[in-house]
Amino acid sequence: MLGMMLPTWFLSMWISNTATTAMMLPIVQAILVQLQETTDGSGEGPEVDSESSTEGLDNSGLIMDNQSLEMADVQDVKQTNGVPEKPAIDNDMTQIGNTVVIADDVPTEGFSDREYSRLCKGMSLCIAYAANVGGISTLIGTGPNVVLQGQAEILFQKYGIESGVSFGSWMIFGFPTSLICVVITWIWLQIFFLRCSCLFKRSKSGRSAAIKAVIRKEYDALGPITFAEAAVLAHFIIVAILWLTRRPQFISGWGDLFPPKYVGDSTAAILVACILFIFPSKLPRVFCCGPKEYDFDHSEKGQKVEPLLTWKDVHHGLPWMIVWLLGGGFALAAGSQKSGLSSWIGQQLTVFGDLQPWVMVLIITFIAAAVTEVTSNTAITTIITPILGELGLQVGVNPLYLMFPAAIATSFAFMLPVATPPNAIVFSHGHVKVKDMAAAGFMLNIVCVLVLNLATNTWANAYFNFDVFPEQMLQNSSLARNTTSLLA
Repeated sequence: MLGMMLPTWFLSMWISNTATTAMMLPIVQAILVQLQETTDGSGEGPEVDSESSTEGLDNSGLIMDNQSLEMADVQDVKQTNGVPEKPAIDNDMTQIGNTVVIADDVPTEGFSDREYSRLCKGMSLCIAYAANVGGISTLIGTGPNVVLQGQAEILFQKYGIESGVSFGSWMIFGFPTSLICVVITWIWLQIFFLRCSCLFKRSKSGRSAAIKAVIRKEYDALGPITFAEAAVLAHFIIVAILWLTRRPQFISGWGDLFPPKYVGDSTAAILVACILFIFPSKLPRVFCCGPKEYDFDHSEKGQKVEPLLTWKDVHHGLPWMIVWLLGGGFALAAGSQKSGLSSWIGQQLTVFGDLQPWVMVLIITFIAAAVTEVTSNTAITTIITPILGELGLQVGVNPLYLMFPAAIATSFAFMLPVATPPNAIVFSHGHVKVKDMAAAGFMLNIVCVLVLNLATNTWANAYFNFDVFPEQMLQNSSLARNTTSLLA
């Protein structure tokens, strides 16, 4: 389970949570099938290793080495140690080192129905939960993160200051929080679905060998890394480095070479995206390098090399609805500020000013996590972050202290299939019912929100100075409170 959760968690930092879940679930399904097929009623499977012989095995558990397979004839069935050999390797055989296991001939009784059902539920939910938690690690991990940065920039630019929310600063807050939450999620799913047995019990060798065979088969099917894949990976590393080094705070970054507000995280993203439209997808023949069949021209001997990215790919692959949703949300926030609606709503919520700031954050994060179970986390972040920003101004609290944890809390949607696309994808596979997701996710919602509040009041506060109200906002906040008292 941990081996499935960690790649999902890492991938969801950089690509869509939905795409990550859709990519990892088929691997989990293949492992679940092998777990059932390689165990008998007692939960033990055949011992599989490169040293094993075929003595004592019948037709239901046949193991052959490479030498015997090379001598085998597809049309004939030979005898080895009194055990009939199978034909040469085909699609039903899986190789582990120098050993070949015939998948169709393993015992098929599997787990008990109850144990296997719990296993399927836990292994399926771990993918969705890891994707949801991984999205909070980086600024580009999920939609609410981008919404928060945009709303914070709108609010702080009103007073001529920077919000301080960048790719690097986000990771200081989000990455440790996400890492703690994914470990807690793994432990909780072990306890809830597997009854702690996998924490202290070593897997049977036959079961482990079959799982390794499935993963090895999928890995071998990928083939060697291509030039295009290596090129995209290199561009990805470049843009990540540019994001992290633009303004690392503790040293000067490349962003300091430009005038204030001249470059941002989007500058690096757009630069690398434009390069993808130019960089070739196959190694061209330049200066006697590269394959002869590819060239930059249209000559009879050459073939035109396509770039890594084309506008056709962008047109069909880019989630345009998310772009319109984010842009519309920023426009709505700007309109609310210009019209005074955000200020009016913030004044109505000044009743929370009597609470301690940490209590206020605790209540807000629990409300955000609960509401996002039945609505889009991006939409709810778009609605509440400008309101919380104005509330912070009215009660004299740093707006980021309220906005930051509220936006992250919207990613803690573990209870219902409609909460996030990863939950819906896992639910559609049929292993998980609504009551299973609600029962497992209820405790995770509570624990992850508590971890978020711990992070907000410890290392995040030490870095962002949440307990310090920006001086540029101080005068405006005092005037707002005086006006409110006079009107009362």
